[in-house]
Amino acid sequence: MEEDMNSWTYRLVNSMASAVEWLLDEDPPSAASGPAPPVAPRKAEPPRPHLPPPAPGETAAELSEVALLERWRAHWRVAPLPPDGRVHRSPELTALVSAGVPATDRAAFWCACAGVDVVPGEYERLVTQALNGGASRLASVQIEKDLNRTFEGVASVRIPEAEAVGALRRVLSAFAVHDPVIGYTQSMNFLAAILLILMEEERAFWTLAGLCKGGALRGYYSGAMEGAVADQCVLKDALAAALPAVSAHLDKLGVAVPLVSTSWLLCGFVCCLRLPALLRVWDLLLYYDGSLSLVHSEHAAQPPQPPPQAQGSRPRRPHPVDRPGPRAPQPAAAQPAAAQHTSADSTGGARVLLHVAIELVRMHQDALLRCNSLETAYAVLSKAGATVDGEALVEAVCEAIEKAPLDGPKGLGKGLGKPLAALRAEALSRLPAALGSPPPAPAATG
Repeated sequence: MEEDMNSWTYRLVNSMASAVEWLLDEDPPSAASGPAPPVAPRKAEPPRPHLPPPAPGETAAELSEVALLERWRAHWRVAPLPPDGRVHRSPELTALVSAGVPATDRAAFWCACAGVDVVPGEYERLVTQALNGGASRLASVQIEKDLNRTFEGVASVRIPEAEAVGALRRVLSAFAVHDPVIGYTQSMNFLAAILLILMEEERAFWTLAGLCKGGALRGYYSGAMEGAVADQCVLKDALAAALPAVSAHLDKLGVAVPLVSTSWLLCGFVCCLRLPALLRVWDLLLYYDGSLSLVHSEHAAQPPQPPPQAQGSRPRRPHPVDRPGPRAPQPAAAQPAAAQHTSADSTGGARVLLHVAIELVRMHQDALLRCNSLETAYAVLSKAGATVDGEALVEAVCEAIEKAPLDGPKGLGKGLGKPLAALRAEALSRLPAALGSPPPAPAATG
């Protein structure tokens, strides 16, 4: 733990908690640049939804952070994490995540959502193997190309380059050895970068592994990137249903939205949104992608058993550091058979990514409708994340997910009112040539 406290990630997280301003792109002017231009006063942050108004002399931002932290602490006292350490979705917790995860709890909450289990000594072994030539040459070469241009692509963040690049190299190289099927694909560096800003290397590595193998980003970085291709097709249909006038206008101008939106989804909006909005979006992404939902059943269900441990393999253990809340004690005896069990939503995180993209376009629809050329439309889309109101974006995404998800019964249009998994499968069936594989055989009926 002492080593963690000396790491650049630990120092950066603590600096973020005490003075977020130094992370933003607000460099003080140098003497050579002349007098500084007048700076407009920073607009006060509005209170987050469902929080009481500030007391006299208390700013809205101070109220939001203090009241939010108190609500989270109260929640963990009433509903602690279960013995498996996983986050279980509930209406109360969903409302809290929508309001924002406290900065002090964010890294641990992300790890709990991702189901991070640390294999003792495994990360160090993978790093040693990778740095001794264990990663493929193709992955190693591409990682080195991307290292020095990664953190400058993370909007509004400045970091100590030397330490950050070394940590990023180790995490990405270890992952290339850990999962040679995926290896390394561009954009994974941005996912690792945002994780390293919030947590130490080992947890960043295991969280990255969980993200790349989870529901949201499954198929994004392997083979023909079929997951990314399918979601772009779904996004195109969703935009046509949600914003028909904008979609038709962009088609008339010849704008191919995936030229911009592909990078949005591949890097999880890391290169698009400024840090405050990005962290809120990732709160939603990790929560909906990894949290477990209650599934009711008429039959008694036994609690799920862990897979058998292979002979000679290292034991797995939950990471012990900085849990977001207390954990419930393990019951001495098995509980009576319950009429419900838990299940992960395999498309929950993907739904978040798609709705963020839809809302980004929606919030710039007036500017897009005024565009009279392909170039001006691309300029608006490429800067959409930098100019958006992050609080309004997150609020709109939460409302859409809870009230009218694109794949729900009250979805965006007649053709999208079906499960996202089915929408993805349909998209893949229309693009067999692009993916280098024949279309899937139709499911048997009867």
